[in-house]
Amino acid sequence: MKRRDWFFTYVKAYRRHLLLASVLGALGLGSSVGLMFTSGYLISSAALRPESILLLYVPIVAVRAFGISRAVLRYVERLVAHDLALSILAKMRSRFYRIIEPHALRFHTRYNAGEALGMMAGDMEHLQDLYVRTVIPAAAASLLYAGAVVAAGMVSGPLAWMIGPAIFVLWFVFPLLSYGALRRPSRHMQRWVRRMYRTLADALSGMGDLVAAGRQDDYLAVFSSLQKKKIDLERRMNTAGLLRDIAVQLVIALTVGLVILWSGNPAWHPGIPAVYFAAFVLATLSLADAFAPLSPAMEAIPAHRESLRRLADMEHTWGRADRPEQDPRHDGPSPVDVSTVEVVMDHVSFRYPGTTEWAVKDISLTIPQGKKIAILGKSGSGKSTMAHLLQGVFPPETGSVLVNGRPAHEWGDRMTEVLSVLNQNPHIFDTTVLENIRIGRPDAGPDEVRRAARLAQIETRILSLPAGYATRLYESGDRLSGGERRRIALARILLKDTPWIILDEPTAGLDPLTERRLLTTILAATEGKSLVLITHRLVGMERMDEILLIDEGRITDAGTHAELLERNPRYRAWFALDHPFVAAPRH
Repeated sequence: MKRRDWFFTYVKAYRRHLLLASVLGALGLGSSVGLMFTSGYLISSAALRPESILLLYVPIVAVRAFGISRAVLRYVERLVAHDLALSILAKMRSRFYRIIEPHALRFHTRYNAGEALGMMAGDMEHLQDLYVRTVIPAAAASLLYAGAVVAAGMVSGPLAWMIGPAIFVLWFVFPLLSYGALRRPSRHMQRWVRRMYRTLADALSGMGDLVAAGRQDDYLAVFSSLQKKKIDLERRMNTAGLLRDIAVQLVIALTVGLVILWSGNPAWHPGIPAVYFAAFVLATLSLADAFAPLSPAMEAIPAHRESLRRLADMEHTWGRADRPEQDPRHDGPSPVDVSTVEVVMDHVSFRYPGTTEWAVKDISLTIPQGKKIAILGKSGSGKSTMAHLLQGVFPPETGSVLVNGRPAHEWGDRMTEVLSVLNQNPHIFDTTVLENIRIGRPDAGPDEVRRAARLAQIETRILSLPAGYATRLYESGDRLSGGERRRIALARILLKDTPWIILDEPTAGLDPLTERRLLTTILAATEGKSLVLITHRLVGMERMDEILLIDEGRITDAGTHAELLERNPRYRAWFALDHPFVAAPRH
């Protein structure tokens, strides 16, 4: 995906708004020039002491008209420009979200939270400025330049030849030089800022561990080093900008001097009364000053290009989303019955992009409505990959994963109508208990939420909180224990009431008593639903309809708890490790 797609797509879509803002900007700048011209003429005419004040009536009215029109045109131009920029920003953020949302479960494998925040907050804010501070001012200045040269040529050929090249330096040469001189520092600046985002996000996530290890000073040293390099770059860029501004002012002074020289030579302006000379000088000063902001605007283009590149790379990695009607994650299948679900994996194989090893290999599995299966294996055996394939996160490389006869990865957002997932780290939002549970079904009433909490056996704990269901939970649910957070997440799932549930290591990290209680609660509350339990522990296996043993991406054995204890030595050894005080059958 080319980076220009993130620019020209919106230029084309909003070309009328861009044209309107550019024309309004040019008219506003033209009004400033007209105001200075008529003011100079009025001052010169008044200095001649006309016989009647009525002779000054027209220039007085013109001064007022240009003064009012300049303010009005600038206001309307900024209104249109900011409306345009905010509309484009909203479209871009929506597009960004549509790209990453289908891949939310694996987005972190390429970008961490700081990088995602950098793209959302940094890159897109840069691109908002691209329109307001670069594209529209440059287009307005170009229209003004063309009009000024034509107007000067109509007044006097020598005047046009004098101010044309001088203004051209301000309009084109200096912006081009600014772009070239600050291209690399600007890109480096953005990269340092991104590194700071990554470092800060990483540190905030692991602040407790840093403090516990006594490494907070080391982190501060790293962050301070990044900050120092950023400040050094800013100092260099500011120095270059100061030198450029001095050069711009010198060219403006030169331009004004050329107009003064022109006005002092009668041969270059035959027939033009002397009363107009001050008007031309002041108008030239205003005209030249209108082009001064172009050079700083061009400095930001390298940063804009870097932001466009990053967004384009991200879209190239995760897929296009600028046409949501073609996005399978949002279309989903046509209406089907979602009250029951049957899942079929038929000779499924999958390997991650850029790898040659199979994450899962030749997996076949059928899950009719109401069946409870456990997928058992060590870490890295392919359990989580199977879960992702079942959820439709990845399409299989070979074989098929069908949910009610349709490929899982084509269900899109409608997958949430048939499937709920409880993993080992459910997120608790910084809102009330009621709203945390109601995430599962936003339209649910308070009574339905309480019923789900009772089924998840968490209501007693909720009622013990200061405000009950209205108690605000801290970020990540810090006022709850690990088991309580998972029961809140279980209540969400029960409130949602989907026919199929995947439990991905739901008891990892819990003590044995809490683990058994939570799993007992889950199995009791999900009676009649299809259940896939992904785990490396054998707690609750006796209540599973089927247990799949998986190793190196392959199913090595399958059966009930009793059958596997009977025939599989590895399963018996595993059971003995998990239940050291329970005797397994001997053979």
